Amino acid sequence: MARTKFLFGNWKMNHLISETKKFASEVGAAVTLAKEKNIEIGVAPSFLSLQTMAEANTGLIIASQDVHFSPSGAFTGFVSIPMIKELGINWTILGHSERRLYANETSLTCNQKIHACLENDVKVIYCVGETLAQFEGGLTRNVVKEQMIVGLMNLKKEDVSNIVIAYEPVWSIGTGKNASEEIAEDVCGYIRSLVAEMFDQETADKVRILYGGSVKPNIDFSWDGGELYVSYALKNSSMSKTAYCYFAILYKDANGKIVGAEDMGSFTTLSPGETKDGTWEVSKNCYTNKLVGAKSGTIIVYAGHE
Repeated sequence: MARTKFLFGNWKMNHLISETKKFASEVGAAVTLAKEKNIEIGVAPSFLSLQTMAEANTGLIIASQDVHFSPSGAFTGFVSIPMIKELGINWTILGHSERRLYANETSLTCNQKIHACLENDVKVIYCVGETLAQFEGGLTRNVVKEQMIVGLMNLKKEDVSNIVIAYEPVWSIGTGKNASEEIAEDVCGYIRSLVAEMFDQETADKVRILYGGSVKPNIDFSWDGGELYVSYALKNSSMSKTAYCYFAILYKDANGKIVGAEDMGSFTTLSPGETKDGTWEVSKNCYTNKLVGAKSGTIIVYAGHE
């Protein structure tokens, strides 16, 4: 069954409002290319940058990085669904691994949030995935099954059309460890089988399942603050599926500590078996490259197959 392709970038705790404005002014070419390829693309800025992106009318899907399940109340530091909807935002990420780790998010609270979102016409990108210890312990399916069954508990099959599921193996994000195509496809296939068990096969065939994490070798570079060109070579190892790649960059100080991050705001497609070579002018295209103390960096390639 043909499903509309979906490519999404989570900004996490990155980008000032000034940087968001610059990104919005430069992303037009990527949006145009996506439309030509019939791909939906979007970003999840910080809460402070949501209004800036919404008002820019870039054509991107704009999502919040989280919401609370209550419409209002004594929940210091949280943001409600009515608050994002007032800005014209009708998408949100839920269950991200960093929310589960740092904010004690559980599959049960995710379930509460999912119900609240769907009741208020907000679409959800629901994240599932295992840690490195869980992966190495052979617990991937156990972890993902709990997250799916509890997270999507008491939903109707019609609700699933407003949910995108993102498989995000925590151990492959910024660690240098890469999930192979076989691992990613195996777990995504397992997730689809769970949807079939919970709802029905038609629902499973229609739901979009994303892969979140590096599937290509990262590209390391050193930088002295001047002009910098970084060469790259990408290869789609699949002989049957098109690959979609999105680029981000991490800046590091002399000790290798990350001091900044950059969404490069561009993506490319590779046909089955295709290899692409090229060069990025990092000093021109990455607008946070004036970070004090930045001496090196890593370009991360996020990719998935249709």
